[in-house]
Amino acid sequence: MKRFGLIGLIALLAICAAAPAFAWEFSMKGDWEWRYRYWTRTGQNDIFGQMDGTNVNLGINHLSVFPTAATTNRMSDTNNFGVLAGQNNFGCDMSLTDNRATIFPKIKVNKAISVESSVNLTSLGIWSDGDPYNFGGTTGAAAGTYRNVGFYNSMYVPINDRPVASNVPNTFVTLQWLKASIHTPMLDFSLGYKTSAIGMGLWKHKDNRSSASFSVTAHYGPFKIGFSPYFGREQSAWSLGNATSRNTGPGSTQRQEDRRNYFQAVMGEIHYGNGPLELQLVSDSYRQPSAPAVPAGTVANRFRGAALTVSAPSDDILRYRIALAAKYNNGRVFFNGEADWFNRWRSGRGTGNPATGLVNVNEDDAAWLYGAEIGALCGPSKITFNYVRATGDDPSTRNTSEDAATAEQGLSGPYMKQWGYLMYYMYGTGDGWDASGNGQPTNFHHVGGRLDYAVAANLNLSFVFSQAWRDQASSYRLGGNYAIEGRVWTNADILNAQNGVNVGQAVPGSARDIGWETDCGVNWKILEGLTWNSTFAYWKPGNWWAYAFPNTANIYRALGGATVIGNANQAIATYNLGRDIDALFAIETNMLISF
Repeated sequence: MKRFGLIGLIALLAICAAAPAFAWEFSMKGDWEWRYRYWTRTGQNDIFGQMDGTNVNLGINHLSVFPTAATTNRMSDTNNFGVLAGQNNFGCDMSLTDNRATIFPKIKVNKAISVESSVNLTSLGIWSDGDPYNFGGTTGAAAGTYRNVGFYNSMYVPINDRPVASNVPNTFVTLQWLKASIHTPMLDFSLGYKTSAIGMGLWKHKDNRSSASFSVTAHYGPFKIGFSPYFGREQSAWSLGNATSRNTGPGSTQRQEDRRNYFQAVMGEIHYGNGPLELQLVSDSYRQPSAPAVPAGTVANRFRGAALTVSAPSDDILRYRIALAAKYNNGRVFFNGEADWFNRWRSGRGTGNPATGLVNVNEDDAAWLYGAEIGALCGPSKITFNYVRATGDDPSTRNTSEDAATAEQGLSGPYMKQWGYLMYYMYGTGDGWDASGNGQPTNFHHVGGRLDYAVAANLNLSFVFSQAWRDQASSYRLGGNYAIEGRVWTNADILNAQNGVNVGQAVPGSARDIGWETDCGVNWKILEGLTWNSTFAYWKPGNWWAYAFPNTANIYRALGGATVIGNANQAIATYNLGRDIDALFAIETNMLISF
């Protein structure tokens, strides 16, 4: 009898505990997406020289999209990010098929409190173990091998006959963002892991990677005033390599103590909205802790698995950003504008190398991102013209660098995707990618026009034409790294050249053309909740690529397949400068089920 009484008591307590939940309102939306992508070049003249199909055929040039914790990843000669020559005899076509499912649950506790999130039921991990990505290298222990790392990030998992990586299964649950909203008569509060957007989305786009923050917002007539402290931007990856992990080992202490500190960064916002006009002013700043001095070989580098070396102590890096945005739409004509200024300051105390003469030199980098859109709606048509720019890095003014990649990130990939699927979103104009591997172009100018036309209530077509050119072509080294990639023309290169050390030369200022692209899009709502989207892209690369990237095909012919990095390859890597590059063609198509 006591047993039944105990069971009854437990049941009653469970009902009492769950009773308040019955008053909650639960709702959930979601979508399931299948996606196919294909791209190819239309002739034998590749970015990396002429492919003849027999003796030398490097295949369609590929992107190295290895994820990092950094928000900005420029082209480099370390196989981290950039446009890479493909595997020999890989072929001139590339295709990927992938799939995801995402749900958006929401719990409304009462009229003032709600909790909502975005949860992926299919992994959005990186393609980390498939040819020809993340090739280990051509020399040393990593020669001919593939990196088998596997990081969690915001890309899709391809459907393939093998796992994406040894420690990333094809399906698992990931959380994209989670936030709680609290509304009071005086102030609104928001807490969680969420995305943010500013103006046109040049800097902060709603589809960019989310971050954790706490925000307070006050409403006063047409004004909205917000304040948000959030975690410092020096991030640590989910997996820190073989020597340590996220929660254990020598790296965990640094992550828990140095990288999880509120008020390392703050953001303030003033928003004005009145009828068709909206104005937004945002100021953002944070202190980025310097990397600690660590004995070589003791802690794995959180980006690539390499060992950290001993470093001299230095002051923290101070970053400051300010943005101004404006929107106007009266139903017939519209205007969008955004201007973002970034500054990065770092003390030179205890830094530098006496051999280079750069000792105790402060670093003060500044950059601009700005753009504008103007357009009109005419019946079933909408026409848009726009211009955007990310400032480059003029070697003649390197003392006050105007390098958008050094000072801050370039143009956001989600915004630029609508203006150039290949040239911007996939290839990043050959210079910039975000932490997920999507294009984040910098050091460039862009002009474009777009026509959207509603053929029917459920069928829309779009046509885009874009032109891009380098802001500072001389920011890049002629012939790249003389092997398989591009390379930035650095201050150290300039100093070495002045001292008579042979490190090549910069791309000439006349080689500024990044290229032009035309895209066609189809959005067809087949059924309620079922949509088919397709993008067809045709991109003609300009002459900048033929100066800034090595003629790898010529290296293969001259050296029988070897690609040794070094000045010995300078002559054959810079053969046929300004060569014509055949256009690239791509298709992305997806089926989206919304529920």
